[in-house]
Amino acid sequence: MDAEITTRAETRVAYVRHVGPYQDCKPAFEQLCAWAGPRGLFGPATRIMGMAWDDPREVPAEKLRFDACMTVAESVEASEGVEVRTEPAGLYAKTVHLGPYEKLAATYESLMTDFIPAHDVAMDCERPSIEVYLSDPRTTPPEQLRTEVWFPVKKG
Repeated sequence: MDAEITTRAETRVAYVRHVGPYQDCKPAFEQLCAWAGPRGLFGPATRIMGMAWDDPREVPAEKLRFDACMTVAESVEASEGVEVRTEPAGLYAKTVHLGPYEKLAATYESLMTDFIPAHDVAMDCERPSIEVYLSDPRTTPPEQLRTEVWFPVKKG
């Protein structure tokens, strides 16, 4: 696996919380984008992300928490069901997943069982895993989608 341990910078995000199976989070992204578009919040530096708070092996699917996010400037404020927060900087195991979102679980599994134990760090389950979507799923074939996966870790 091509991965690294790195620090992610503090990031301000607008987000919509989804509770339920991770694969059902599309409406949260639709709500976020419908809110952001008229406000002119999309630009070349904007990143669309997902933050997964729970391990689906331990939390029932109907209770999984997922935040559909986008990076925003300090001046952006919460409104109309969209929240805003600053995600603190932190240490992560980072890799790039190539392929459909439905196969992201295998990338997470590889990070957790192979990469992290071999690099003198431990999983940090108090912070969310972050997915940064590098490809537009509306125009990119599923097998060519690129997604950065940031798994939170702490010094072993």
